Amino acid sequence: MRFSAVLRAGDSRVAVREEANVQDCSVPHGPPDPVTEIGPRATVKHRCVVHGAVISEEALIGNGSTVLGRGPDRCPCLVAAHSMVAAGAPFEPGMLVAGSPAVAKPPIAGTQAEHRVQANPGAYGALVERYLEELRHLDRAPLVVRQVTVRTATEFVHHGTRVMGRRLCPSAAPLTAEHTGQPAASPSPWRYLVSTVLDKAARPDDVPAAVVKAADLLEEAARTGAACPPVRGLFDGGGTLETAYAVQQLNVRRGLDAGRRIVGRKIGLTSSAVQRQLGVAQPDFGALFADMAVPDGGEVPAGRLLQPKVEAEVALVLGRDLPHRACTVADLLRAVDFALPALEIVDSRIAGWDISLVDTVADNASCGLYVLGATPVPLTAVDLRAVTMTMTRNGGTASEGTGAACLGSPLNAAVWLASALAERGDPLRAGDLVLTGALGPMAPAAPGDVFKAHIRDLGSVRVGFAPEGHQQ
Repeated sequence: MRFSAVLRAGDSRVAVREEANVQDCSVPHGPPDPVTEIGPRATVKHRCVVHGAVISEEALIGNGSTVLGRGPDRCPCLVAAHSMVAAGAPFEPGMLVAGSPAVAKPPIAGTQAEHRVQANPGAYGALVERYLEELRHLDRAPLVVRQVTVRTATEFVHHGTRVMGRRLCPSAAPLTAEHTGQPAASPSPWRYLVSTVLDKAARPDDVPAAVVKAADLLEEAARTGAACPPVRGLFDGGGTLETAYAVQQLNVRRGLDAGRRIVGRKIGLTSSAVQRQLGVAQPDFGALFADMAVPDGGEVPAGRLLQPKVEAEVALVLGRDLPHRACTVADLLRAVDFALPALEIVDSRIAGWDISLVDTVADNASCGLYVLGATPVPLTAVDLRAVTMTMTRNGGTASEGTGAACLGSPLNAAVWLASALAERGDPLRAGDLVLTGALGPMAPAAPGDVFKAHIRDLGSVRVGFAPEGHQQ
């Protein structure tokens, strides 16, 4: 069923069979007695009316047609646009009919007819998949609601002075008049906010100039390979956490607009020692893009990163959404599909790693690249708090740690992330990758280095750094 299509059954029954395709503004309408049925893999195109008819398997009903049925009569395979097929018309499946009232036309060659009929469900199925993928893409980008006309919605999330619309969950709080200036709506199970205007990107005058400047500096540093000064100096008082996330989100949105794909999130600052160093009491997070992945045993090209360091982590891959603002360990355990050993190659676009909390958050939590092990492990087979980790560089020990060093357990870190993202209206979804944070100290990487991490009960993961001047 596509946009504005309506199934109007009343006291009768309307059946839409598997892989059938009812397009924009069409109305399958059931009279009091006979059933209205759209057969398997049939296509009813735009602005059609099907009243009490049985559309045969793999039929194609052209734009603007009306099909009237009575009893078990079945509609022919091909109905030309703007035709009117009268009730009880003596047409057999496989015919081509056209006109008002519709009459039989010379048949189309068998292979041509078969191609036209069979191509439609597959083609529109592919369009549906593409449309859903674009919705997932938009779901990761800020959606700025400008003129809200909402009948039912379940959640609005405030970000500064802007109201951000996100994909919704049934358990969320109802929309209030405070958010829109309109009467409050009651809770609804609809998963997408309905509004008159949804803009994927904010207008330039919606974003403070200092945020844009900071995002520009970081983007330029990543593009040119020349580190920039700390961005905290662009903000009064060194900036705030929300200011830093605004910078991060601006560059994430730019990446999405350029065709990059988000595959998950990373958690940073999970070490109590690092938190004390930066004067914070909670972790931070950044976005993971698909093009950040390096294969297990692969090599990072020379010059790809500015000043890389490597840390070993536990990676989690989700099999279910985590939409709740107050996520629990039980929620997480149900949602995680499997765990993997991982190496995160952190990098800073800030010269000399001269970072504050604002700098690292603005810089996508100092994220560079990541490497995943190749053998999934279910959580029933491993105690993540008790795992031990050894990471070597060129065969010598570079870092050691345990699961408990990551916020007490990698699960605790993931619960924090799930709650923080849901609070911001961008919850973790099934299929997302989560890098839960370092299990031990990070180690600087130089051209020619080879790192290998072994995490007990999870396995090993390895990456190399190409020597200077090495051409791939």
